[in-house]
Amino acid sequence: MVAAGTGYMHSYIFDAIFAGIHICFSGFFAAYGKSSIGFAHNVLAVALIRVPGAWLLSNAYSDTLFPMGIASPCGSILSAVICVVAFTMLNRRGAFDKPMA
Repeated sequence: MVAAGTGYMHSYIFDAIFAGIHICFSGFFAAYGKSSIGFAHNVLAVALIRVPGAWLLSNAYSDTLFPMGIASPCGSILSAVICVVAFTMLNRRGAFDKPMA
């Protein structure tokens, strides 16, 4: 169990980097009344990457949990990319020009 968990944690640890990015963006969007962006990027990451990725990789590599742990950081990368794109588009439109009260 310890060996399997260690393999999983070696891949999952990268999620801490990318999750921090999209969590900060989610808070920023919520502060500006655009919390639907935070909801959308999380739903997309779970539905498109995290769950299918973990399932596929656990079936393809049943002898180790390392590949299954990669699904979470990949989902966070998708979330971070969606957040950066949304921020860039909204910033160009001036959505963040006025401070929120």
